[in-house]
Amino acid sequence: MSPYDSLFLDYLEELRPARDEAVQWWDSLIQSAGTDPKSAYTQVRLRWPAGPASYPRIIAIYRKYYLACAVLNEEREAARGSSSRPSAGWGEDDEDDDVPAFVPPVRLLIDGISPVDPELGDFMEALVFSPMGLDVDERLS
Repeated sequence: MSPYDSLFLDYLEELRPARDEAVQWWDSLIQSAGTDPKSAYTQVRLRWPAGPASYPRIIAIYRKYYLACAVLNEEREAARGSSSRPSAGWGEDDEDDDVPAFVPPVRLLIDGISPVDPELGDFMEALVFSPMGLDVDERLS
């Protein structure tokens, strides 16, 4: 199993129960916003445009694994750059042909879900922003 596969499985394990909490949270927001369901939905959606995917725990989990993927990418790139063994000459190392050197976190954490869990993939599609920023040293934080 590649380190990306392991990271992705841990992400799914943490994300699935959080989705259930997020749906309960969302339903309670709608119920507390008023008696007219359509109006209540509209009112809540203005504050939380990503719907239940806006749930703070969902964002925290996504952010945790986004940063972990970014660190993994940095480690793999550093290892590739410091490798003294020659490659086959095709631009890739021979022993890791099945594991990419770099996986964009969004591709792993958003695009990778639907093939494995379509319902969870639909849920996370609503997260249309990446809750990442740069610190003073211009590193992801």
